[in-house]
Amino acid sequence: MQLCASLRPWTCGILLPFAVCAAQAAEFCVAPAGNDANAGTREQPFATLERARDAVRELKKAGPPAGGVTVWLRSGVYRLDQSFALGAEDSGTKDAPVVYRGCDGEEARLMGGAVVPVAAFAPVSDPKVLERLDPAARGQVLQADLNANGITDRGDAIASGKRLELFFEQKRMTLARWPNSDYTHVGDVVGGAPHRIHGIPGDKIGRFTYDGDRQSRWVDESDVRLHGYWFWDWADGFERVQAIDPVRKVIETVPPYHGYGYRKNARYYALNVLAELDTPGEWYVDRQAGMLYFWPPTPIAGKEVALSMIQTPLVALDDVSYVTFRNLTLEFSRHGALTIKDGTGNRLAGCVVRNVAATAIAITDGTDHGVLSCDIYDVGAAAINLSGGDRKSLTPCGHFATNNHIHHFSRLYHTYRHAINLQGVGCSATHNYMHDCPHEPMGFSGNDHVIEFNEFGDVCLSTDDSGAIHTGRDWTWQGTVIRYNFFHHIGGGPHVGNQGVYLDDMMSGTTVYGNVFYQIYRANLVGGGRDNILENNIIVDCKIPIHIDNRLMNWAGYHKDTTMKDRLLAMPYKDPTWSARYPKLVGIWEDDPAVPKGNIVRRNLMVRCGEMSLAPEVKQFGTFADNLSLDQDPGFANCDTMDFALADDAPVYRQIPGFEKVPFDKIGLYVDEYRKVLPVRNPLILPNAAAFVGETQVRVLVPGRTAGAEVRYTLDGTEPTRASTLYAGPLQLTQTTTLSVAVYPPGTGEAGRSGTVSAIFTAMHLGPDAGIYLSDLEATDVFCYGALRKDSNFNVNGPMNLGGVTQAKGVVLCPQVTPEGGRGRATYTLDGGLRNATRFKATVGIEDSMAKRGSATFAVEVFRAGKWEPVFDSGIVRGGDAPKLIDVDITGAEKLRLLTTDAGDNIHCDHAAWGNATLQ
Repeated sequence: MQLCASLRPWTCGILLPFAVCAAQAAEFCVAPAGNDANAGTREQPFATLERARDAVRELKKAGPPAGGVTVWLRSGVYRLDQSFALGAEDSGTKDAPVVYRGCDGEEARLMGGAVVPVAAFAPVSDPKVLERLDPAARGQVLQADLNANGITDRGDAIASGKRLELFFEQKRMTLARWPNSDYTHVGDVVGGAPHRIHGIPGDKIGRFTYDGDRQSRWVDESDVRLHGYWFWDWADGFERVQAIDPVRKVIETVPPYHGYGYRKNARYYALNVLAELDTPGEWYVDRQAGMLYFWPPTPIAGKEVALSMIQTPLVALDDVSYVTFRNLTLEFSRHGALTIKDGTGNRLAGCVVRNVAATAIAITDGTDHGVLSCDIYDVGAAAINLSGGDRKSLTPCGHFATNNHIHHFSRLYHTYRHAINLQGVGCSATHNYMHDCPHEPMGFSGNDHVIEFNEFGDVCLSTDDSGAIHTGRDWTWQGTVIRYNFFHHIGGGPHVGNQGVYLDDMMSGTTVYGNVFYQIYRANLVGGGRDNILENNIIVDCKIPIHIDNRLMNWAGYHKDTTMKDRLLAMPYKDPTWSARYPKLVGIWEDDPAVPKGNIVRRNLMVRCGEMSLAPEVKQFGTFADNLSLDQDPGFANCDTMDFALADDAPVYRQIPGFEKVPFDKIGLYVDEYRKVLPVRNPLILPNAAAFVGETQVRVLVPGRTAGAEVRYTLDGTEPTRASTLYAGPLQLTQTTTLSVAVYPPGTGEAGRSGTVSAIFTAMHLGPDAGIYLSDLEATDVFCYGALRKDSNFNVNGPMNLGGVTQAKGVVLCPQVTPEGGRGRATYTLDGGLRNATRFKATVGIEDSMAKRGSATFAVEVFRAGKWEPVFDSGIVRGGDAPKLIDVDITGAEKLRLLTTDAGDNIHCDHAAWGNATLQ
């Protein structure tokens, strides 16, 4: 993407290099080696921000200095034991702002942590501690006496605002956990308070079994915590272990219990467990003894080891106006980095915000506050929350987040902690790049927000039923425009699946215009809402380009007379201000509010996508016109490197009347006076993991235009370095391989590299005695309800059972609602060695957990000799019927397609399972 420039007029002329500022504004200087008794000049700097703040107050008593005031911070660490707090008396004016600024080419760090001296560390010598450690860790783990180093506040393992964290060379380390990555699973729930949510069984009490003996090692641990998705894959929570019974293999947690309860096979991991300190980068604090245990990832000599200490924001502005913080690093807080309450015109510009446990930047009320051209990463919760304006009068606040690079956030609390969240009226998020997070990067509520020119990639990585942008369940949240954004590589989600734009639960009156969606399960989901506009979007390689349902007419109907009505009546939606702004909202209650009326789906370009999923009422009461679906590239600049710009003379402009050019080159970050260079982007591995027979070819591509970039890779799963093999062209793989790749900018060393991207390529054998399961392959075309479920049942992550027999492998292909009835489809391309397959075998039926409910049909088709031909049709199979066996000849097939229907009634409980589906 090309670069564009932006500069807010009021910053011109005052945010200049150090040497020329003296003629423009008053200034003070602060340095770590300074003294607060000094004059605050460059030659005699102050030592603290508080002394500089007080000097600014004194200076302003004679009136605002012409050109404002700049407080320069020299390179080094500024330790904060409490928030650097500013009040109304510390304000500037629009023409004379107050600026706290790091000097160009230097790094001034506002740090809320305590450094543990390297000399304080020594090998663990206590025999009782060594006995608890894993044998492999006993010669590696170091200890440091925190009491002896004046660190007496050890906080808590997980409590918000008190969570203690350890950082090594400014990188967050891992509190000792098991498993070291990924999750273990609940065996069964045995709390004694069973309940069901949407038919799924669980238990309200946190008491459950475990398999194996690993958890039994924790009996003597004093403060074991658990972090898991206890019922839904979009709602995580922490639990404290009350007791472990190693005989019955039962874990019991401390109330209050998780709000949704617990269910069988839910995923979780344990943390704050000394016995699990078994890998480099892990640590643990014995709070009673005041001892820190740490296995450093590299030799500790000469390195910085720090603990987060401050329990309040590093910087707090209350009723302050026209103050800017620029070119600073804010880090190491158990709370956040910056809060702004009330006031007007404050800025955080060109700063690095990292290594904080709570929401990094929270702006509440006031007007025209902004976060501009900042790098925000390694954040425990949300990155930027913007809230302001008055909904009843529809008065906008004008808060904005622009040109920020936000990644690796929501690291501690995994759901609903966004990169950017907009609340109230009239916020904007523009030109931001958000990536690498477990859940959703963006949410909004309220009215008339603008979300444009942002890029979202590699998000929703470990959750389900979520979206890159998510909102919903309020008819009055109208007027937001989602325009010219780029969504790609949204996490798959194992159950319902994820989407690019998620207008959940009756969200209405939103415009989605001119966006680009690439490789997403659902590009757009409208959950029963009204009067939404989906127009002029480019949708590429998405299973379902657009889904609009009628949920308020059926399973979500209980919201109509409760939440939806209550929130409608809470707003003056019939008053003149509202009726002029949202005329269709005025009569909603009298106009069959449960029916999804007035949606417009128009002039969308869909390339290599599946079908739209639409409830019948959506077309009956909406507008659908000039949508084009193509099987071939329509002339994108370079689809492989994700450059979806179309030439001015592309045929699409003739094929879709009125289709407007999407300014793809302007999407994302840009260079300005704060952001001097663009970050190196993560590489793309094509294909992104695969099972193969014989050999497979793998390509590595670099998106964007990073001149002189080098791609380095390893084939054993280890972390690539600049010394690793240089990628020079496609790789031919013949055996199971874990490919790990990173991109390096021109230069030397590790600085500025991209993140590491890895993919596993699994070599498989096809022969008379060896088959390949479809669940180990990736379908090239999928259309179904939710995601294509693999190797488990659909609802509870448990085993797939048919007729009382557990199917070790398989897929569940639930039909999705279409105007023609419930339909499901999964297509597999049989290329390379897979072309030698001669038979397809499976056991099919309604999965046993549906308890004799549901009905479906199952069919198999193959593509050979240039046409599709049917090879199996089950007829109607109902829940409780005996499973049916499939064994068909597929010799010469180039593709295999599985098909399901709802058997002519509805899709409820139609969990169409294909047990042990195998190519032979």
